[in-house]
Amino acid sequence: MPIAIILSSEAFGWTELSARLVSAASVILTGVLLAMIGSRWFGSRVGWTAGAAYVLSPVVRPIGRAAEIEALHGLFVTAAAVLAIELVLRKPGKALDRAVIGGVAFGIALLGAL
Repeated sequence: MPIAIILSSEAFGWTELSARLVSAASVILTGVLLAMIGSRWFGSRVGWTAGAAYVLSPVVRPIGRAAEIEALHGLFVTAAAVLAIELVLRKPGKALDRAVIGGVAFGIALLGAL
């Protein structure tokens, strides 16, 4: 998160808004990710309703306004979990494909800790 805030501050200036922008964008991207995967698994209506419910949730909104690690961490953990579920639900195929997807999921989860 500190690296993301520094990059945001370098791009948009050293203001409170640029520090909070990382968390706000992370919450929005998590909602979009949930909407996309929900649409894929359960249909467009259910997917976009789930994404909107996440973004508009009274529990998530304060996380998106704070310049703290929770939002970015949530984005990377959600992405890793989605990749892991896709790996499990995938039809049997090449072991290399599964290893690559598993490695990407693990790497994404580690990025959430930065």
